[in-house]
Amino acid sequence: MDPTYFNEIVKVLPTPVIILRPENKDFIIVSVNEAYLKLGNFNRETILGKSFFQAFPDDPYFRIPEWQESFARVMKDKQPDRVPTKQYINFLNGSIKVRFFDVENVPVLNQHNEVEYIVRTVNDITAIVEAQELSQAAHDRLVSKEKFLSETQRLGRSGGWEVDLIFNKVTWSDVQREIHEVEPDYEPKMINLIDFFKEEADRTMMTALVNDAIHHGSMFDIELKIMTAKGKERLVRTTGKSELREGKCIRIYGVTQDITERRLTELELTESRNRFQSLL
Repeated sequence: MDPTYFNEIVKVLPTPVIILRPENKDFIIVSVNEAYLKLGNFNRETILGKSFFQAFPDDPYFRIPEWQESFARVMKDKQPDRVPTKQYINFLNGSIKVRFFDVENVPVLNQHNEVEYIVRTVNDITAIVEAQELSQAAHDRLVSKEKFLSETQRLGRSGGWEVDLIFNKVTWSDVQREIHEVEPDYEPKMINLIDFFKEEADRTMMTALVNDAIHHGSMFDIELKIMTAKGKERLVRTTGKSELREGKCIRIYGVTQDITERRLTELELTESRNRFQSLL
């Protein structure tokens, strides 16, 4: 396979992508797009042709055991493998920048059904993590709901929500309303909250997660499809956490992020990979 073909595919994608070639239990960098280079101000010439684990010698992020474990699963199962969210600390020009990444490693198989390349994509979810931390900190400091919603709204395309189980009241931020394409003065009701979820299976899943949060204090983080008030299908990532008082859940709160465009980008990459394999 010619890795230059991958260059043509990935260089136009906004999603950070790096292409690796398995070689004697090592993983050699054969292609990388500009979005990936910008993650840590990397230099293309200094990392191409090097092992993934040696190309960034001064960066501990690239030496955590989860990467090797993920690559091993991809090689064994020949299926995409997503790694749980990891913190990335970037030291640049004397300053420190903390970000959070979701990483997925996707295999590209050759005509012998062997893994010939691994497509590694990175999704920066700093906004949603910061939104969660912000909401927790805001309530810890007993700030007003208005400030909580306002701060959450500022984080791009992530809407804040709260279900008050004492007063049976649901609160949505402005961005939450925008994601669901309802009117600015729309007041959600507990009785019809799950109606926005498109599939019956999704409604059942969300109900189970909320019940588990109420009775066991569990957190949840799930991707589901919704149908907006204007009849548009969107894919959202919803995270939630319960607040307990004397062992009793008094409210559930969290963040909803519209990830429709991100998923479309991932699908485009998968389709490109499939088209490439069809040429073999």
